[in-house]
Amino acid sequence: MSGTQALRLRELVRQRKGLLSYTLSLSPVEVKRGALKRVAKGDLILLKTKVPSLCLCRDGKVAASCELLIEADRKRVRVTALTERSKQKPESKKYEVLFPQITEVETPEVAVDDLIDISDVDMSKISLTSRGREVASGHLVVVEKRIAVMIDRCNVKGKR
Repeated sequence: MSGTQALRLRELVRQRKGLLSYTLSLSPVEVKRGALKRVAKGDLILLKTKVPSLCLCRDGKVAASCELLIEADRKRVRVTALTERSKQKPESKKYEVLFPQITEVETPEVAVDDLIDISDVDMSKISLTSRGREVASGHLVVVEKRIAVMIDRCNVKGKR
């Protein structure tokens, strides 16, 4: 009975007005536009870090940096810093910025040290988006001690 109550409570919280939708993702990565057009199933996209660094994105821009907290019975994300939108780099004609998205989260306006529960999220499934559209999807792998996304499905013209 308690599991049903917990699911109902979660739905009520999600329906509550005043919640903003954020995208939990890994740090954005820049890829050459020409290389992005040739991406296919089985390709690897290396991420910049050896340790996954998380961020919350809103409207295609990074809103906050986060860290993953894993406890015995649940996973949570703690907001470590807010990002000023004016300091973010402008778009380049040569490179495309990809956001390795994990999930959508709804929460009130975020502040430093806020905790967001992501216990029911599969962290290994990644959706690569650029300019609001999904480019590819895949899963996380480790290549030469670096984190990468292996492409399972590609949405670029003619490639699947």
